[in-house]
Amino acid sequence: NFQDLDALARIKTALEADYGAYLGAGSSRNLLQKGFVEGKPLGAGMIVLNEVLGLHHGGLEKWKATYVEYGTLTNYGHLILAGTIENFASWAKSKPCRDETARVVAGRLFAYIRHPDNEKFTHPGRGFIVYVDAHGNKASATVSDGYGYVLWQSGDYFEGELKDAKMHGQGT
Repeated sequence: NFQDLDALARIKTALEADYGAYLGAGSSRNLLQKGFVEGKPLGAGMIVLNEVLGLHHGGLEKWKATYVEYGTLTNYGHLILAGTIENFASWAKSKPCRDETARVVAGRLFAYIRHPDNEKFTHPGRGFIVYVDAHGNKASATVSDGYGYVLWQSGDYFEGELKDAKMHGQGT
């Protein structure tokens, strides 16, 4: 719908032209650190959406294979432009979305999650790119230490205190 497209456009603009993003803790940082400059806009046109590639076109029978192949040719792979943890959870619980990414090569699927503008969060308002383990149950954290999120490919997530990118203390 229009609101979803508007949200995607805002996230894309924030990443490409306004703020860039920061790398989540652990695997996210290890997989993306080469050449990725945190907090710097990525540059116009650096994020290519499915709609631009026309992968869902009725005449393209093997679009999922093409989607996976395209991601292997990019610098960093596939990025889910979730924006919020709730949007990520909705995406992860959607069978069509999971089916679309089921064959993505391990280490090539990520999500963009923004911390709310709330001072309880470490780095309020900052956006993070975190690894999504599409083939297992490995969790990814937005921050190593402080208040943030830990998320799983299932859409489940923890909000609360983190230490060494692991759940620590109280959380919801």
